[in-house]
Amino acid sequence: SKYLIKNIMKKIVIVAIATLFFTACKKEKAPAPPLTKTELLSGTNFKKWKVTGYQRSANSPVTSATADLLGGLPATYRDNIMVFYLNGAEKLNEGATGTNPGQDYITGSWSFNTDETRITCTMLFGLLGTSDQSVNSAVTELTGQKMVIDHVLTISTNTYYVRWTLVPVN
Repeated sequence: SKYLIKNIMKKIVIVAIATLFFTACKKEKAPAPPLTKTELLSGTNFKKWKVTGYQRSANSPVTSATADLLGGLPATYRDNIMVFYLNGAEKLNEGATGTNPGQDYITGSWSFNTDETRITCTMLFGLLGTSDQSVNSAVTELTGQKMVIDHVLTISTNTYYVRWTLVPVN
């Protein structure tokens, strides 16, 4: 009978230790998968972006040494808001200094190529005067806090390399 009680006590101790071990261990949650560029660009429904940099170079690609020309653009362009929708729609919203503040004055559509390294927009940055055609540009950088788009623009016989830097806004 002492043997039986000792055996039962061992089993109770083993079960108690095992229970403590398994319930005391924190299970690590699997990290969330990284966001796709589509999700970074448009959020869960739409995301608003504001231009914070505009660089242009004639006949050679823009580099970090290329002067930022945003300050030279009219205020009516500098405060515009681009809105990218998850469904592929896009709008350019007139900023506070525009003719019709808060109004959408260009709408269009956007799409990424298969590996999300290039974006095609039908109204990309109305500043280019290209709102009536599609513009295909390289997505140089896209994070939750910054977007950099590089575009080659040909006007007549002149080739310009343009870089737009944007940040999300509320």
